[in-house]
Amino acid sequence: MKKLLIIALVAALVFSVLACSSAPAETSQSASQEGAVGGSAEITTTQPSASTATGPLSPTTGLPGNGEYRPVQVQIDNESTGRPQYGIQAADIVYEAMIEGLDTRLSAIFNDTLPEKVGPVRSARVYFQMIQNEWDSIFIHDGGPYVAGFDRSYIYSDENGGKMKARVDGAKVADENIFWHVTPSIAYANVQAAEDKYNYERTERDPMFVFDAAVDLSAYPDVEKVNIPFVSSLDHVEYRYDSASDKFVRYFYGDPFIDAETKEAITVQNIIVQYVTDDPLPNEGGRIVLGMIGSGKAEFFVGGKHMTGTWEKDSMTEGTIYTLDDGSELVLKPGNTWIEIQPDSKNIVTAYTDGTTYPTNGKSS
Repeated sequence: MKKLLIIALVAALVFSVLACSSAPAETSQSASQEGAVGGSAEITTTQPSASTATGPLSPTTGLPGNGEYRPVQVQIDNESTGRPQYGIQAADIVYEAMIEGLDTRLSAIFNDTLPEKVGPVRSARVYFQMIQNEWDSIFIHDGGPYVAGFDRSYIYSDENGGKMKARVDGAKVADENIFWHVTPSIAYANVQAAEDKYNYERTERDPMFVFDAAVDLSAYPDVEKVNIPFVSSLDHVEYRYDSASDKFVRYFYGDPFIDAETKEAITVQNIIVQYVTDDPLPNEGGRIVLGMIGSGKAEFFVGGKHMTGTWEKDSMTEGTIYTLDDGSELVLKPGNTWIEIQPDSKNIVTAYTDGTTYPTNGKSS
C-alpha cells in the first residue's frame, strides 16, 4: 500500500512558485563550513531547484515527475580506493552500514533517476539483502560471502535472499551491458540498462515513506551538524546543515564527500540514524551480522531539525517503520534520504546552533 503524503495546498504552492520563478534548473552557492571536528572547508555545491515536471509524485523522494515504482539497488564501495564514487548524488535513498574492520559500504536505491554509471560496485552482505527484500529491487553487486556451511553470512541461500527476482552479480554471471570491470577489482554498473533488461513488476514497499514539503518542525531544536562514528572516530561521517539550501552537506574524515560525476559535495535532504546490534560471526570468516529485523532507537534529521524515535521491522520482506517518540509517523521532506545503520553501543553527537551538544547511542535512555 502506497502511503505518500503531500497535501494539495503544498502542491498548489509549489506549482505557483515554479510558474512565477525565472530561476534556472540548478543554482550554485558557496558556503564556508565551520566545525570543531574536521576544521573548515570552502566548498561549492550545486543545489537542484524544485522540479518543473508535472505529474505524479515519486514514491521514493516525494518529488514530482515520476510516480513509477522501479527501484534498482547497487552495492557501492566506500573504501579509500573507491572514492570518489560515481552516481551517488542521483540516488533516492542510500543506506550506509559497517562491513568488516572499520569500513562502511553504501547500498543505493535508484528510482527517479537511473544513471548509466554507478560505482565502484562491491560485494553484498546478508543485511544488505534484507534491504533488497524490503524494496523488492533489482540487486546489483559484485559477489559476496559464499562459503557453504557459513549459514548466517552465506548470501546465496534461499533464507538470506537467494530467491530474489533479479540479481546482477559480477562475480558470477554479469551482463556486460549492465556490469563491467575496468580492472579485476574495480567495476561499474549501468542502472538504466538493468531496468531495461529486467523491468519486472515489483511489489511496492509497505509502508512507504511519507513526504510533506510543509511539515511543521518548529518544535524541534536547530542542528548545526551531526557526527556519526560507526566504530571509528567522530569525524568518520559528518553532516553540516546549510540553511540556504535546507540540506545537509556530507563530510568524510573532515573533507567534503564528493560525487565523481558532479564533482561536488554530496547533499542530503533527510538523514535517519538507525541503531542496530552488531555481532561478530567468529566462525564465519570474521563477518559481522547487523540486527536489521526487530526494533530499536532512531534519530531523524529533517529540515535542519533533530527528532528522536524508534524503528521497527517485523520480517525480512516488510518495510521498516520509523516512528517519533510521541507515536506519530515520521514525515520527511521531499528529496533524497540517507539511512545510517549505526552500531547501538557507539555515540553519535549532534551539535545545535545554540552551542549545546547531544551525545547519544542506541542503548541510552
